[in-house]
Amino acid sequence: MTIAQDIENAPPAAPTLALIHTTTVEKFRKIFAQGAVIPQRCPVMDVDLTYLFYGRPAFRPGRIDRTDRNPDSRPVFLVFKREAVSLGANIYPLDTGAHHERRYSPHLDGVSFSDLECSSVPAAEGRIVYRYFENNEDYFYGSERRDLDPGATSLVAKGFYEFLVESGRMNYDDRSRTVEVIHDQGISLNAALCGVILPDFLLHETEIAAWVDQCKAAGVQVKKYRPQSQTCAAREVERRFPEIADIQGIPL
Repeated sequence: MTIAQDIENAPPAAPTLALIHTTTVEKFRKIFAQGAVIPQRCPVMDVDLTYLFYGRPAFRPGRIDRTDRNPDSRPVFLVFKREAVSLGANIYPLDTGAHHERRYSPHLDGVSFSDLECSSVPAAEGRIVYRYFENNEDYFYGSERRDLDPGATSLVAKGFYEFLVESGRMNYDDRSRTVEVIHDQGISLNAALCGVILPDFLLHETEIAAWVDQCKAAGVQVKKYRPQSQTCAAREVERRFPEIADIQGIPL
């Protein structure tokens, strides 16, 4: 039994959450100039794709133990309306890049992408959340169900659930419990954006500041943060969870 088969009878957790594309300041400047997130070549799938995550960020801009003073490595979070991304997108219950690198061994050894892919199921993201986390709040904070038994015959689902339960002992990072949505089309900043979180120094740039004002006028939630001058870019992602929670309507 695949993950898609395991979730098909589960009700979707409500409400539907927005999608998040996390990038660096350096890459955001290119996105801003283009006016859209444009698919880039994915070395895992070997096609041009855009990667987003459902409801919560999961991004590792460099090593978790490395600090630097480079402002261009600080994260920018682009939050998109779910309906702005076509239903043809592929959906996985975890980060495919990390799985491809065998970061989830031994629990998911031998589990193929086709065993994990769920786009054939309507509202798959919400069903994954309900089946394995029960509700949006527990999913957002990474708290999996503790009372689930996928059944002995559902080897893929059983392996995935055991992988979630034991992830703390195995020292997996939070990419192991974040639903991934892969899209093969560009996503317009003007048409699809519902939230943005960016470091405050970007607002000193005239064009970006004007764009931010336009976003606010259009009802986009804009939040700024002041990064530490010497910090780890990957840790900065974790520090922004309260702002993401506020945009998603999830209680702190």
